[in-house]
Amino acid sequence: MEINGSELPLNFPVHYSDRKFALYSWTESKVRISSHIKSIYKANETPMSEYLMAHHIINEKRKEALKNNNIGPIVMVAGWSSSGKTTLCNIFLNYAIKLGWNPTYVDLDLSNDIFTSGSISACTIDYPLPNDFLIDNAISLFHGQTNNEMNENLYELQVKEMADLVRLKLEHDLNNFLSKYNLEKNKKFMNVQSNSNSHLNTPNPYSLQNTTNISDISGESFICSDTPTLFASGAILNCPTFKENSKDKIYKTIIKSFNCDLIFIIENQRLYHELSRFYQDPNNFNSMENSKIPQICLLTKSRGVVSIDPAYKEYLDQKKFDIYFKGPFNNLKLNPFTLDLNIYKLLQVISSNLTQAILPTDSESDLNLILKEVNSLEENLVNRVLAIPHLDEKILNDLDLNFNKKLNFYNEQICRAPVAFLAYV
Repeated sequence: MEINGSELPLNFPVHYSDRKFALYSWTESKVRISSHIKSIYKANETPMSEYLMAHHIINEKRKEALKNNNIGPIVMVAGWSSSGKTTLCNIFLNYAIKLGWNPTYVDLDLSNDIFTSGSISACTIDYPLPNDFLIDNAISLFHGQTNNEMNENLYELQVKEMADLVRLKLEHDLNNFLSKYNLEKNKKFMNVQSNSNSHLNTPNPYSLQNTTNISDISGESFICSDTPTLFASGAILNCPTFKENSKDKIYKTIIKSFNCDLIFIIENQRLYHELSRFYQDPNNFNSMENSKIPQICLLTKSRGVVSIDPAYKEYLDQKKFDIYFKGPFNNLKLNPFTLDLNIYKLLQVISSNLTQAILPTDSESDLNLILKEVNSLEENLVNRVLAIPHLDEKILNDLDLNFNKKLNFYNEQICRAPVAFLAYV
């Protein structure tokens, strides 16, 4: 019996609260529920076999990356709103954890499953989902809006920054591994597990700890380390549903920025055919530097996935903020302080078409975002969450000396800056 790929322990109570989830069993099973539930039903159809096959495709690419000392597959999950995208991502991640991989989870949905709402985040998964400690090792970029109110220019800029951060992280893991064992990139090696009875040719950090690190047999390098589970695990991207008039462009930005290998689209046939036609056209592919042709697959939506009630969604968002400020066990205290606008400056990111007007024809620029200083706590800033970004000390010193002149000189760096912490006004 499992929940989103995470196995339930046998004959042991598990406590859940304020959650909606689906139980699935590959064999005949029984489960005892001993608390009040709002609703429960049995779905007649399920695409779990289809999802398992999709996981198998990802796993084969991970093993190939491990064999060739390459970064693992970058997988994007997209589809209609309330189609089960987050659920599918959790299934992929939990199945990966079972086999000893540690993929990077990138949540590009502004509802955000990792950090608080209004942000995009990424973290390495080393424990089955859901858990309340993803935020502890996450890096987040604060957007400050919901999916419906998204600032598309800011969002695309932050997607590119997140892609750079994830790529640097995976490259760092790979380079550390190659340096540790004096290997060259793409030089093949075989992974030898201490458990000779294992039928899975996948790395397992728990079974590799007591084996010989490196040896040379017939010219092949045999490596036993948990390090490959980082770079070869790749990343899983959870994408939101975008507005009809702009979503194709943003999806292509995400695919190009992250250089995706696999794209799984849940039930959205229009998006599937649109992206398939685009990436099958050699003219489009030749115009994309350092990009690969992604493999695009259409998946079935689980009939057990239903739309989330707006009131319940608002409750979940508020709960995420409570966890951030008060901790998962509600044992942290807020630290109040007076916000003196003579000392602190509040900045609002807005889009501007002024820079676009002076560009050459058919040219694009990321620098059509400007920062506007908010001089007073206006009504629309009450009961809002503000982000305090982590900026380079040189930028801060320069802004202290030339704030009015240099503010929008650093607009891109400020918009791309990860969250240091949040404040509530």
